[in-house]
Amino acid sequence: MAARNRAAAVGVAPLFSQVLCEVVPTDTRSGGKKISTGTRVVATDALSKGASVMRERGIAVLVDEVDDDGDDASHCSHCFRTIDESHRGRPSTCCQPIVDALAAVETGPVAKAVRALATASNIQSSVLRLWLRIVAAAAAAHPSSDVDPAAKKHLGEWVQAVRGCSELDTSAPGPQWLMDVFGAASDFCELIPAETMQLAADLVLPAVTASPAGSASAEPPADEASDEPRADGGEENAKPPMSMPEALIIIAGQLNRNGYSVRDVLRPNFHVAFGLFPAVAMFNHSCSPNCAVLTFPNGYLEVRALRSIPVGGELTVSYVDLLMPREERRAELQATKEFMCHCLRCDAPDAFPHERFLSTALCPRCHRTAPRPLWTGVANDAPPTQLMCRTEDGGCGSILTRAATDAPLREIRDVLDSGSDGGRGKLVQLQRALQKSASVLPAEHELVIRTRLNLAIILELRGQFKECGGQLSTALEAMGHFLDPSWPEQAEWWARLARVRLDEYRAAATTTSARGGVAEVKAEAKRQAVEAFAKAYAALRVCGGGDHPLTLQLKKELDGAGRLV
Repeated sequence: MAARNRAAAVGVAPLFSQVLCEVVPTDTRSGGKKISTGTRVVATDALSKGASVMRERGIAVLVDEVDDDGDDASHCSHCFRTIDESHRGRPSTCCQPIVDALAAVETGPVAKAVRALATASNIQSSVLRLWLRIVAAAAAAHPSSDVDPAAKKHLGEWVQAVRGCSELDTSAPGPQWLMDVFGAASDFCELIPAETMQLAADLVLPAVTASPAGSASAEPPADEASDEPRADGGEENAKPPMSMPEALIIIAGQLNRNGYSVRDVLRPNFHVAFGLFPAVAMFNHSCSPNCAVLTFPNGYLEVRALRSIPVGGELTVSYVDLLMPREERRAELQATKEFMCHCLRCDAPDAFPHERFLSTALCPRCHRTAPRPLWTGVANDAPPTQLMCRTEDGGCGSILTRAATDAPLREIRDVLDSGSDGGRGKLVQLQRALQKSASVLPAEHELVIRTRLNLAIILELRGQFKECGGQLSTALEAMGHFLDPSWPEQAEWWARLARVRLDEYRAAATTTSARGGVAEVKAEAKRQAVEAFAKAYAALRVCGGGDHPLTLQLKKELDGAGRLV
């Protein structure tokens, strides 16, 4: 059943209403034969770079362990904001109406029993906490409940996200996971008061039953179906209605297949919460996406265009870290989303000039360039067994085995994986890895980029700002070959570089020799800070818009850096 038809079947408003996109069916054919089906999200209007495509508040829970009130040490469990003065020492203060509405289920004996179940079971505690939130939201949002109107509106959006489960596919990592989740779901339902569970069932069962997994489980096999009436008035092979444990199992599988992270609003690289955002989940994946997903205050995710997109053009986002090499990206997508990526970047890696540098060492014979894969006789989905150091790339023309080019990678990984006591030991370890990689790995290699970023963090903590800035600058230059200039995670690193350059500026008077040069060092540090802030701000203007808190903060920091003397 098409996505829009499934939604209509349970009385759910279309996920894409009053936005700039829609879901359309996809038929992939080869030689006139249909080989796959699905859906894709396309633009209904011509989109300019930075256009806001849609915004959604899903239903999510914190990824870290929580206390008796459902909060962790740093973020509110309801709006996911960093705990600061606006919460006046307690993360729930600004969300008090919502806290009160959910208290009967999310705090007290029921919540404690669910936490005890999470400790005893073999599934992630966040899955059980999401089940609990769904039950609590359903009970609080019910028309008969006496809940603050503002809180009810907020909870209504959570409820809409649960109804959006009718759109989502599901997946199970394996038989053991399925057994563990089944046991946990059955035990969970026993812990919830019967009246509360019935309210949740009224919300959850219609949506989950209409989902692809629910529809499949409710329909008898084609060779067993019969139109003959039964003697008792029922239908032959009719299946019993779905139970709440079954529905919760499907929701856990939907979280596996379609779950989305909520990030810290001011730190796009920091994962805070995880949950169901069914509208955002409808966007297909690409390793070279034309849209980005950014977290907004109060648990909203927004999809924005990274470049101009014509009417009817497919809108894509990324499900994985785009600095991962092709083989690792495909492996993660196969393991977590159960599909083999066939985007342009994966199917035609040679069309992306730097792609091979992410995973391939320099030629061990000439050390001038990274060899290219030889695909002859090898399925493009499998890693090549041979590579060529092509002369047109400045190489020596050697044909090499995969084992020969992988040997240096193992040596670098051994250095990175060797034990250290942190602090000075970790610093020396990372410096050794970089030194060893200088002659065997290209600057764009994933290991080199990540080593530089980790080294920069330690140098910053040690107050070695100039050295930290050098590592960040080199890493960002390499990252730019693989990420859109407006990619939010990269923008955070640009902002970090800018702040490090400001630290260098402030420290210049004490770190420069008495013979002079203070003014020159400060001027250069200021110039580099302004340049990095400008890049971060320009990126957030596109992927977050002018009203995003990080955009506003970066503009303030950029103006402040520009006024430095």
